Amino acid sequence: MSKLTFTRPNSIINAQNQHKQLAVYIIDDQGRPVQKISELSYFSSEIFNTPIGILEPAIEFTTNNYNKDIKLETASSLCNLSPSYFSRLFSQTYNMSFTSYLISMRLFEAKKLLQTTNQTIISIAYEVGYVDNGYFTKLFKKHVGCTPLEYRKNEIEVFLEDQF
Repeated sequence: MSKLTFTRPNSIINAQNQHKQLAVYIIDDQGRPVQKISELSYFSSEIFNTPIGILEPAIEFTTNNYNKDIKLETASSLCNLSPSYFSRLFSQTYNMSFTSYLISMRLFEAKKLLQTTNQTIISIAYEVGYVDNGYFTKLFKKHVGCTPLEYRKNEIEVFLEDQF
């Protein structure tokens, strides 16, 4: 899993102030961009004066990059907020922590993959951002109520029952 870091945090502020798009690239060892992984659009709107609007860059970035190692500091910098204020505003706005939001997004995607593919549990865990399959299974069971394998079997059984 790769880590996301920002070498030019002022670029985020400039893109927002100038109402432009900001592209996020994977950088090679020499500092050259090799692959675009996300694009954020900043535009003038009254929604940016609301907590949801202020948090929108982090939500959009997380939606596009949930399978990466996203840190609270990264998300807060996208919104030009301190990590502590970002955490407080996020919790007040969405009634959950940023970490809980990221976990729920990853587990939602994992459930879709369990229902629609024959990928192994390990590959699904990795695809949604978890390098430790044991941790993924523990989180999945805690939040969904069963293991990923049980979930897959139950979904198949429900699907088969609905067919008859």
